[in-house]
Amino acid sequence: MASSLPCGGSATAPPPPRTSIRRPLKLSLIHPPVTKDETPAMVTISRRSSLLLPFPFFFSSSSSVAASSPPLEPYNDSAQGFTLLRPSSWIQVEKAGATALFEEGKGSNSIGVVVNPVRLASLKDFGTPEFVADKLIRAERKKESTKDAELISVDERLGHSGLPIYEFEYQIDSTRGGMKRIFSAAFVSSRKLYLLNITYSDRPENPLDVSTRLVLEQVMDRPRCLVAMVLICLLSICHGRELRIGHKDDGHVYNHTLAKILVEYASAVYMSDLTALFTWTCSRCTDLTEGFEVVELIVDVENCLQAYVGVAHDLNAIIVAFRGTQEHSIRNWIQDLFWKQLDLNYPDMPDAMVHHGFYSAYHNTTLRPGIVSAVQEVRELYGNIPVMVTGHSMGGAMASFCALDLTVNYGIHNVQLMTFGQPRMGNAAFGSYFSKHVQNAVRVTNEHDIVPHLPPYYSYFPQKTYHHFPREVWVHNVGIGSLVYMIEKVCDGSGEDPSCSRSVSGNSISDHLAYFGIEMQADTWGTCRIVFHGNMVQYQVDLAGNIVLSKRPGVSSALHQSVEADKSRNAI
Repeated sequence: MASSLPCGGSATAPPPPRTSIRRPLKLSLIHPPVTKDETPAMVTISRRSSLLLPFPFFFSSSSSVAASSPPLEPYNDSAQGFTLLRPSSWIQVEKAGATALFEEGKGSNSIGVVVNPVRLASLKDFGTPEFVADKLIRAERKKESTKDAELISVDERLGHSGLPIYEFEYQIDSTRGGMKRIFSAAFVSSRKLYLLNITYSDRPENPLDVSTRLVLEQVMDRPRCLVAMVLICLLSICHGRELRIGHKDDGHVYNHTLAKILVEYASAVYMSDLTALFTWTCSRCTDLTEGFEVVELIVDVENCLQAYVGVAHDLNAIIVAFRGTQEHSIRNWIQDLFWKQLDLNYPDMPDAMVHHGFYSAYHNTTLRPGIVSAVQEVRELYGNIPVMVTGHSMGGAMASFCALDLTVNYGIHNVQLMTFGQPRMGNAAFGSYFSKHVQNAVRVTNEHDIVPHLPPYYSYFPQKTYHHFPREVWVHNVGIGSLVYMIEKVCDGSGEDPSCSRSVSGNSISDHLAYFGIEMQADTWGTCRIVFHGNMVQYQVDLAGNIVLSKRPGVSSALHQSVEADKSRNAI
């Protein structure tokens, strides 16, 4: 007679003898909830009513199972909020990337838990089950000791209180232990990512026998118990407060492929060789942006500003890109960001405040008339196609003002904005006004990039402090044992989501200078250097020495428009 199992289900008849080690384990789906007062119990399995095996986390690869089980003891990690039952004879070992790891013997069967406080709202933020499984296999194959790695099964289940769990089983042929099977269960709780790994030997010359496999069928159900225990600990830590795990989805869409394309456009605008940039033959004018046609390239020489307008035929869209700062010292420019004040009322919005330097860089220089007229002429030629505006760093701030300008003042309503590492540019009232009019806007931030943290945001001074507009997408790496890969977290609609880039210290300049592995700085850093080939005939120069390269016949008319530059624009 089969005895009951604390985590749900009951022992079943032994499966037929296995003919292949690739046959996946079958796991039961749901277990009853565990209450706070319950003590984690042992899983009891009966084999033909002749052998009683208490078996929480215990493995055997022998042809017969010992009649006596090792004593069990709980391992409590109050800092990370989980409790793990494990055989007392198993030894805890230190291993990089593991929060807790226990082995039956050196290099033998093991149980490990990895906890990463990545502040995920849900498991979906970690990726789809298939995406995570692919990353796990890729990480294993990169190890020097791995001869081969093969995925066996991927599953998604609901655990305690409907908590989503991803489950993976894969096989590894290793030079350090032969053939092994690994079962992994991943879940998110209290914004932490938990990964349970169970590793056991599965050598072809000594395959799993029927009885051991029966044991493992039940052992693999234990992650639900671990999930329950984790939740119990977390509820205890929360002192009875309700623990909500979920993710608000308001339909906002972030497109990873589009981000990889636009970051290349934002990188290319930094190039100083105007001829190569205008003809789209520069060293950064390749890969995902190949075939792009520049319509107009504008250089404000006095303020060292640069932007271009063109047509991306593969996207069927107009691209507008702004260059970031070209200061002699980026450190000095970043230090100046600490002291920039909200000192200019945005037109027709008395409560909306911005910094005059960012505002003037777009509105009071050669850039605005050239860009607006170029966009209008291209739309006359190509029709009502989308306008995608992008930029990095201060170029992101100018791109934001441009997107708002095109929408509000020129009635172009299919404007999309995506910036990279841009600073704050106005207060909360401006952010609300901006998000109302430019609804398709994404600010990509990277790891510990310092610039999105500046000018500073003071939560205790909400009316007068700088405040980002939504929507932020925080790109950061997550390390789970040997697995390290990128997460793109779509943040909430506040513009200042405390679980995104604000959750880390923004102190890195290097994280500011590369996005998605693409260099985001000038090829000649620290100077406003311009390379211009004398055989170019499609250009104009105004009285201030500003340069416009254009394929439009009426280019000079844009330069002759009146530009009332802000006298303090040198403070940009």
